[in-house]
Amino acid sequence: MSIDHDKLASNGCADQAADLQGTGGFLELADRRRSVRRYAARPIEADKIRRCLEAARLAPSACNSQPWMFIVIDNPELKDQVAAATGGGVLPLNHFTRQAPVLVAVLAEQPNLSSRAGAIVKTKPFPLMDAAIATEHFCLQAAEEGLGTCILGWFDEDRVRSLLNVPATSRPLLILTLGYSDPDASVPGRQRKSIEAISARNVYPGVQGNNPPSVTGRRSLAGLACWLGITYVAAAVGGAATTQAGDFYVGLTRPAWAPPGWLFGPVWMLLYTLMGVAAWLVWRRAGIRGARIALGLFLLQLAVNALWSWLFFAWRLGAASFAWILLLIALVLGTGRAFKRINSTAGNLLVPYLVWLVFAAALACAVWRLNPGLL
Repeated sequence: MSIDHDKLASNGCADQAADLQGTGGFLELADRRRSVRRYAARPIEADKIRRCLEAARLAPSACNSQPWMFIVIDNPELKDQVAAATGGGVLPLNHFTRQAPVLVAVLAEQPNLSSRAGAIVKTKPFPLMDAAIATEHFCLQAAEEGLGTCILGWFDEDRVRSLLNVPATSRPLLILTLGYSDPDASVPGRQRKSIEAISARNVYPGVQGNNPPSVTGRRSLAGLACWLGITYVAAAVGGAATTQAGDFYVGLTRPAWAPPGWLFGPVWMLLYTLMGVAAWLVWRRAGIRGARIALGLFLLQLAVNALWSWLFFAWRLGAASFAWILLLIALVLGTGRAFKRINSTAGNLLVPYLVWLVFAAALACAVWRLNPGLL
């Protein structure tokens, strides 16, 4: 069955919903599924719950990891305790959970190695996405069985974990209410955006002219020189604090694993070059406007980097310099993640810098503790 995109886009939401009535297809099922908040005091047949679980079992997942667990809660006492954990404390939230004859806890499980690696590389929460897909399968099958559901993400996670004996490797992600709708309850209308508001063809709507292509040619080379120049200026500002610090560093008590002083200059020059190239790649791909957050983080961490040398070598503030380098590590982590979303190579170019900063933090902490009178 094919869907005429133009025809759907031209119809109003109400007309679309009316057109689905009586078709008996998936679209009618999707329209029939509602968030139910009033339930009848009627038990649920075990075979219906099992079919809902079977629908969840058949859901797709990254690398076939299937990182989910569904806990059906039908013990009345336990159900009331879990329902109480969905309340909002002083806020009157989710009071209807006590009415539902069954609650279902959806847990995010540890994924397999392939899915975990992919989630790290692409910075996407694949296990959470997979569990959400399985949850929707469950809810759609519940609608097919004539049952109502409501998906809840607001609850006391620690309390639910304790009540259900959830291990540390799993996370209570969602709570579902499950039951027959109260026949006396009115079916509320629901607002949905039009198809043209939630879809587009080929490119993001309305910003085609604001998404610049990658910069090439002479402008690209000029940009490379500019970003390398910015990084080298930051290096010079930080280096100014170390020009007279050679004798000071040599006179400090250092751990046996500390590298010789001459090594720092070449290592930092290489790292600054990699930083400049990374920023250039991001700028070339998205421009200043498209990468303003990522490049803003980059410039901020450069400023923090330059100030660290003054804290340690010029002003000899051991504790402050150690705290400062921890801040720098956090900023570089954020910069790397922001870069990776725009250009994966740019994000990877910051990895050596991050590794060196972790080593430098350990060294700074060790030197500070070994020289209490000097730092």
